[in-house]
Amino acid sequence: MTNHASVPVIWRFSDGRAGHDSQSNGLCQFLKGHYDCEILHFECPSIPQLLFKYIAGSFPAANKQATPDLLVGAGHATHLPLLLARHRTGAPCLVIMKPSLPLPWFDLCLIPEHDEVKPADNIINTCGALNTVYPATALTPDKGLIMIGGPSKRHGWNTEKLIKEIDVLVKQTSTVHWHLTDSPRTPVETRHALAQLTLNNLTYVPYHESDKSWLQGMLGVCGIRWITEDSISMIYESLTAGGNAYIFQMPRLREDKVTASLDTLYQSGHLQGFETWQHNESGLKHMTLNESARCAALVYKRFLAHPEATPK
Repeated sequence: MTNHASVPVIWRFSDGRAGHDSQSNGLCQFLKGHYDCEILHFECPSIPQLLFKYIAGSFPAANKQATPDLLVGAGHATHLPLLLARHRTGAPCLVIMKPSLPLPWFDLCLIPEHDEVKPADNIINTCGALNTVYPATALTPDKGLIMIGGPSKRHGWNTEKLIKEIDVLVKQTSTVHWHLTDSPRTPVETRHALAQLTLNNLTYVPYHESDKSWLQGMLGVCGIRWITEDSISMIYESLTAGGNAYIFQMPRLREDKVTASLDTLYQSGHLQGFETWQHNESGLKHMTLNESARCAALVYKRFLAHPEATPK
């Protein structure tokens, strides 16, 4: 049974992982920002707790929350809650990223192009990951942002190489004031080395001394961005904000569809690695990217548009 109120209601399920939350929050943020709707947030319980609550009739807590018009989730841990909530409420469910369960089980799947999923009525392909970043309107060319990730399942790490490249970059761009930040994945030895950098035009802001709003604010003003290649979500956040996206390349542990998508961006001139930057004075091509807004419009039209729910 779906909601009959004048304002559509969306239930967003979270598995507590920042990268997944950024994607589902990005979609919901643009839906709420451009259309009249209400977003309610649910933390996903463990599977034993979920099944117990469902059998006991307490999941989802429909008697305490407005009945939904749409269910949204990102990450494997949200898949079963989405399906059980759909069975209980009758609302369609939308999953972000390729699900671990069969695609036909979901009403709509937002899946990155690099996953190469066969076209279907319930699939929308996205260019990279959705996020909460808005395209910047006034970038400052003398402000730069450096975003450092860490080792991942597809990338190794080289602290010494990274520090040398940052040192060269900052010294060769003396008219730019750089803000540098790291992430929870950044190794301790790398953080120590970053803290030892003493350059007049560099300010180091560790991730635990800032928050998501600080980073989004910097993306909105910094006209030049450098990112370690492992940080796929940061790369697409930078491309969404606009401006330039240069890459500190890290050793790859494996080649897969994600690294292939990055190679396509290098080849098209939308990304540039450090060594190429050193020997190539040509700038990067501008990319117009706002996948959260594009997908929000498609989702609204498919599931939420009715006479009582009009765009803002």
